[in-house]
Amino acid sequence: MQELQALAGTDEPRVLLLEGTFELRRQSVRVGSNKTLLGGGEGAVLLGGALYLRNATNVILRNLILRDSPEDGISLSGARRVWVDHCTVMDCGDGLIDLTHGTDEVTISWCRFGYQNLKNSHRLASLLGASDRDRACEGRLRVTYHHNWWDAGCLERMPSVRFGRVHVFNNYYRAPGNRYCIRSRLFAECRIEFNWFEDVRNPWELMVTTGDTGRIFAAGNVEVNTRWENPGGNVRLVSGTDSVFAPPYPWQPDPPQWIPWLVTNHAGAGRGPFAR
Repeated sequence: MQELQALAGTDEPRVLLLEGTFELRRQSVRVGSNKTLLGGGEGAVLLGGALYLRNATNVILRNLILRDSPEDGISLSGARRVWVDHCTVMDCGDGLIDLTHGTDEVTISWCRFGYQNLKNSHRLASLLGASDRDRACEGRLRVTYHHNWWDAGCLERMPSVRFGRVHVFNNYYRAPGNRYCIRSRLFAECRIEFNWFEDVRNPWELMVTTGDTGRIFAAGNVEVNTRWENPGGNVRLVSGTDSVFAPPYPWQPDPPQWIPWLVTNHAGAGRGPFAR
């Protein structure tokens, strides 16, 4: 574990191939700039601790299993140009993957998120923007989530977005007993397209607090046995017809009816092209 911390923590360009299980013992591993952390085989296991990217740029995290961190599983604070791909993140004490303090230009793809420990009341998967006062995120938090599996045990924040311009497409949601899936908050724009929502409550919703009201555009999504319930207060249910940003990259979504099979068979560690 100490060797991993030493090699990952510098800004020197490195590709680190991780094998086996790393007992982090409630410690975090700082990941510096210009790093690729690649799990071998069915995925390297990081147990009991977090990966922390603070002001790091040009980072790839791939084929990793993170479990039982007492804090976030993966924490991005002021990070930029990060790709998180084919990772499995489960049962963390705080968020599974949180993006705050001016993080920008992030893709999260083909990952599996969930909770098996249902005694954990803080099953809040992915938060963008630490609070309404996280002004470093203004004009940043440009994030794409695609082909991720939001699995059983997730209560909310799949994701919850302040400030960001977030494209959520071709994801699979099946988290019975959840509160909501995607939430747009102040200054946020969420583009929600061609996802599959099954056995969930409130596929998307709007929370109004301070500042400019968030926006939602939703199109091409499939709903199976979903429930829409307005809890009142500062939460609103919206149809998803707002004008939002256009993706700044070429993209071609998969048909949403393919998503349950594609994602459950290919998302998470050990299921990428690198798996043996």
